[in-house]
Amino acid sequence: MNMQPHRIISADGRERTLSRHMLIRPHQGITPRQVEHVLDHWVIRGIKTDQDGTQSRIYLGFVPGEQIMRRVVVSMDNNTIVTAFHDRNATRNWNRGNRDYFADRYTELEERNGTAGPL
Repeated sequence: MNMQPHRIISADGRERTLSRHMLIRPHQGITPRQVEHVLDHWVIRGIKTDQDGTQSRIYLGFVPGEQIMRRVVVSMDNNTIVTAFHDRNATRNWNRGNRDYFADRYTELEERNGTAGPL
């Protein structure tokens, strides 16, 4: 599904605009519905700080019928969805119960329903 017709995603009680990247070159297999689902039903989220100091909000979750987590990256002002993609490393570590993987990568880490897995 092409993300082009959807410029705004409504999820988690707010509306967010899609970045230019999300509109023009979304990652293969990522749909607006998946992004909405992860934002509404995330299992773990936190703040990621890149090497250059840039920060973003990270939401990780599963979508119905899929075994691989999706990572949705949102701007710090929580108004723009920067990108979204399949995250196999996060999936592997989640399934192994390795929460240190997430604690090492993100700050202000929150986990929802610690027993959640693929739907």
